[in-house]
Amino acid sequence: MNTAKIRNQEYIARYTFVLVAFAFSFFHKYTAIIWLVGFSFLYTLKYKKEGAIECLLFIAIRTVMNPELAVNIGDAGTIKWLVIFLLSFYLLISTNIKIDNLILVFLIFAGYLVVSSFFVSSYPLVAMLKVVSYIIPFLAILSGIKNTKEIQWIKRLYYIMLPLMIGSVLVIPLPLAYARNGVALQGLFNQPNMFGILWVLFFAMYLHIKPNTVSWKFLAFIIFGFISVVLSKSRTSLFGMLLLLVLYICMFPTSIGNRIATLGLLMISCLLVIVISDTILSSVIEFIYKGGDSIFSSRKGVLNRNWERFKENPLLGTGFNVPYKKGVKSYEFSFDLLTENGNIISALLGDMGIIGTLLFVFCYGYLFRKGKNRSVCLFAAPFLISMGEMVFFSTNSIAIILYILFACYLYEEKPEENRLYETAYYGKYSVAVSG
Repeated sequence: MNTAKIRNQEYIARYTFVLVAFAFSFFHKYTAIIWLVGFSFLYTLKYKKEGAIECLLFIAIRTVMNPELAVNIGDAGTIKWLVIFLLSFYLLISTNIKIDNLILVFLIFAGYLVVSSFFVSSYPLVAMLKVVSYIIPFLAILSGIKNTKEIQWIKRLYYIMLPLMIGSVLVIPLPLAYARNGVALQGLFNQPNMFGILWVLFFAMYLHIKPNTVSWKFLAFIIFGFISVVLSKSRTSLFGMLLLLVLYICMFPTSIGNRIATLGLLMISCLLVIVISDTILSSVIEFIYKGGDSIFSSRKGVLNRNWERFKENPLLGTGFNVPYKKGVKSYEFSFDLLTENGNIISALLGDMGIIGTLLFVFCYGYLFRKGKNRSVCLFAAPFLISMGEMVFFSTNSIAIILYILFACYLYEEKPEENRLYETAYYGKYSVAVSG
């Protein structure tokens, strides 16, 4: 048996093990804990840095699985945090992270959040821990991706997400696909908005790895994606996908005239469809307003709370990612101190104030400048989804996926045009698997 065939079999065996272990975590809280600890340890032991990054990814995906399909691992919250921290520290140690300018600006940003939260937050210890729980995995992912650049991480992430997105459509006839509210599609995930924003991230991955040609497959994927997002009734996701498509067309490697013509044709087509059909127009208005009197009606409460927090302390904010209660200063520790920030702009101002928001803009602006412009959809997608679902700092949710996108924007080369192979890596060897 030749070497390539043996390695192909190893590849199949590896992801069969991943799939079986993932499904094992569905049945009970204790099987979920066994999976969190046992799988993470064994997989990282076997595949080292690559394994640790994938484990963090699998934990993020497992966290947002439909509770009708898989038991909620939120009951194992403390254990999950410990596993995420251990995997992150392993990546930082094993990659021998160096304090370059990029790392330094983010450490300064995190330091500001720790110090300011200590003075202004109602729950300073929880706020400080949340800063650490953001910055450590973020830097670990950056370092891990940088030190495993031979792996096409976005393509790997795309193929991991692909069966989940297809599965979410296949379960449309089943009640579990609408378990949250009985109306909006959530598929295999825990809520419709999560399904929608994951589609935006998935769409950004697809735009990154696809060849720079327009084909029927590309058009079919776009139509399929937009239908799925519309069924989820997530406005943030729909606008996010539209903006990613416009951004992709603007970055398309062709003449400026062709880009303008393509954008113009896209806009005219949408306007014609809306104007010609009263039914479509009324459906679009209903979708955007969600029964309210303005586009912001459904988020009015969250936006008002963030605005009130901002007015309490415009310069420093009221503490990172924790509730604010005027006159309260508690040093208790609890996993139950959750916030619903809703929108990244209002959340930044409420949490960090003007100074922290400016530092945030500077840090991610610096990251943007150091990245690869042709992969700009990877950079834009995390911000677009966070305009409606503030998961940007939530490592207990899907933030790990966002950090992988940022890291790949920085370090991963865009796949060659018309590439027909998915590459799997085993130590110092590689094997091309027909894709």
